[in-house]
Amino acid sequence: MAKCKDASYSCSAHFQGTCSHHRGVQYWYR
Repeated sequence: MAKCKDASYSCSAHFQGTCSHHRGVQYWYR
């Protein structure tokens, strides 16, 4: 799970590509 820089969330299991359309990852939840 990751929080994107535009305040959206992604449940992608892989870091690569996560939040790629949301200005990148702000915080990664392990």
